[in-house]
Order: sequence, then structure tokens, then C-alpha cells
Amino acid sequence: MNGDNGVQLYSAHARELRHTQQHKVMKFVEYGCVEYDRENRVFLCKPIEGYNSTTYEIRNSKEFEWECNCQGFQSAKRRYEKDPNAGLPSCSHVGAVWEWVKQHNLIKVRQSVRDGLQLTLMEESA
Repeated sequence: MNGDNGVQLYSAHARELRHTQQHKVMKFVEYGCVEYDRENRVFLCKPIEGYNSTTYEIRNSKEFEWECNCQGFQSAKRRYEKDPNAGLPSCSHVGAVWEWVKQHNLIKVRQSVRDGLQLTLMEESA
């Protein structure tokens, strides 16, 4: 990996983030940072080595669907509470959980379809 770990950093020269938020979301998933803690019923977004060092918790929320304990989400949540027109709070950790769930559910769906096709083929050949 290069110095910025290919994730996301601020370019002072360009005065913008070098990569998109979606790029960062995909890196969390690609590096295997997202996992589900069954005992505490919470998703964890672990740090990317060399990029960050904090594990964040993402929980179901009645108000926002998902809520993260990271500073970015909590700041956006406070802005939203003051002004609902500010937009719903989110962060890359919540995005990574959504992507992880989507990918894992697709794998389960594909396996169910594959199993169903095999069962149908076995019944037809009998």
C-alpha cells in the first residue's frame, strides 16, 4: 500500500479529499474490517492498519436506522437535531456495514438459488 493506504486523506494542494466516501466504505469491506458481535448485537468497524486506530460500534437505531459512535456521525447527528434540513447523519462506518450486509445477503441468496436448482435437477433426473 502507498503512504495513504489507498483509503482517504485530505490533499492540501487540491484542497479536497483524495478519495470519495464510497471508496473508503469499500476499503473497510475489502480489508475485512466489518464484523458482527452477536453477544452485544452490534456491528464493529475495526481500524485499517496504518490509517486509523479506533474500532467503532454501529447499532440499530429507531431514529436513523443505524447509528455509529464515531465523531463524524455524532457531529452530523447534532446538526440534524438542530436542523432536520441538514440531512440525515451518516458516516463511512455505517456505509461499510450496509455494504457488508448487502454482500453477505447476496452470497446467501446465491447459495439458496444454487441449492434450489440442484434439488430441482435431482428431482427431474429421478
